[in-house]
Amino acid sequence: GVAAGVAAGVAAGVAAGVAAGVAAGVAAGVAAGVAAGVATGVAVVFMFMTIGLGSFAIQSAICC
Repeated sequence: GVAAGVAAGVAAGVAAGVAAGVAAGVAAGVAAGVAAGVATGVAVVFMFMTIGLGSFAIQSAICC
């Protein structure tokens, strides 16, 4: 009885631990992915803004 109870408890604990670990890993992965995506998006926007401002400055310098 005791052995069966301990075995069941250990099995349940391992299952819960694995589930919690997987959930934490997925959450961390999603957070990292979102952060990377936002950083990439911001970098691209800044790049285009810089290119746009640079070309505008060059055009205005040539025109004026």
